[in-house]
Amino acid sequence: WRALVNTFYYALLTMTLGFVTPILLALLLSEIPRFKITFRMLYYLPALTSALVLMFLWKQLIFEPTPAGVLNQILSVFGIPAQTWLNDSKLAMLCVVLPGVWAGAGPGSIIYLAALKTVPNELYEAAEMDGAGPVAKIRLVTLPYLKALIIINFFGAFIGSFHATQQIFVMTMGGPDRATHTLSMEIFFNAFL
Repeated sequence: WRALVNTFYYALLTMTLGFVTPILLALLLSEIPRFKITFRMLYYLPALTSALVLMFLWKQLIFEPTPAGVLNQILSVFGIPAQTWLNDSKLAMLCVVLPGVWAGAGPGSIIYLAALKTVPNELYEAAEMDGAGPVAKIRLVTLPYLKALIIINFFGAFIGSFHATQQIFVMTMGGPDRATHTLSMEIFFNAFL
């Protein structure tokens, strides 16, 4: 039962962070006045790297539980004590989800950015003439125009959010204290170990 609850928690975190982030990133990338190609390349770069390499990178450098870890050094600037990240049962699931969100946000944002280019400028101009601000233009013009793509990506992201084996296996092996033990890990342990 713990694995079932953890699986749904993983899926909830993945959907909450991983589905909205590419849309927001695409909206930001479409509004950047200079260096558009450079920023698109930088955001897409994690997709060119192996997922396994990215997991080890985050585990060994960013989530390093010692004060030498990247996140702990950033926290020390603000006077916050060092965290144990993957060794803390309250933070472990979030720490497992973040690298996947980071790696998937770039390719997803490029897809949304390509779709944003198909929205006619006349719609934005008409909304602006009607007194719509930036948020209203996104809500009334952009999101309805991208509705089909958002729905398709939602179902793909929902299905993908239940694939938790690789990241958890590399980063925590289901620990600490079974905090990241999901159904896929339960199946793996019962089948092969």
